[in-house]
Amino acid sequence: MEEIAEMDFLKPVVLCAKEIEQCIMAYQHFTPCRFNQNLKGSFGPLSAKFSPSFCIVQRIFELKKPRQELVVTERWKQWKINIPDEISSIEATILGDDFWSNAHLLQLFEPFALEAVKSKDVDNGTLSQLEELIENRWDALFSPLHAAGYILNPRYFGRGQTRDKTAMRGWEATLDRYEFESADRRVLREQLNSYWRLEGSFGD
Repeated sequence: MEEIAEMDFLKPVVLCAKEIEQCIMAYQHFTPCRFNQNLKGSFGPLSAKFSPSFCIVQRIFELKKPRQELVVTERWKQWKINIPDEISSIEATILGDDFWSNAHLLQLFEPFALEAVKSKDVDNGTLSQLEELIENRWDALFSPLHAAGYILNPRYFGRGQTRDKTAMRGWEATLDRYEFESADRRVLREQLNSYWRLEGSFGD
């Protein structure tokens, strides 16, 4: 599970969850009597041992609505006056949709990972089935076509897709699958560069 959480696409989700948790804990320290949400989560020691990153994301995800309600209160606004500017980005993350969507995505992998370690005698056949389940789920959620859509979607423009190895591999695989002529693939690559640079009609 931890290896999955380290993938280029999912690692930022864990980092965001940690930042949100630290921010909420700082707020609780400031006003413990006014905000008493449980940060321990609803999972057992097995999850905490084998998938700590998942547990962090789960803790935050389970309290999505209270978190979003909290950051628009007057008491929160008063508290953040003397807090560094980083709070604004965390607040935007809590109120936005991207983090919550990706957090849900990460949770889809966790049951498969825990299913293997719940058994005391895990044989090779079970492990092979587990690996196949994870790979099939990964293929369904992160197909080359999805990667191309992520790269081309204006909503995610400027988020460093060129540095995301998984997304770029998906983009190249999409080109190879749908454009057989090398000349056509070259044109599409040039158009993608123009899109990222906001050249021509892309900058209008």
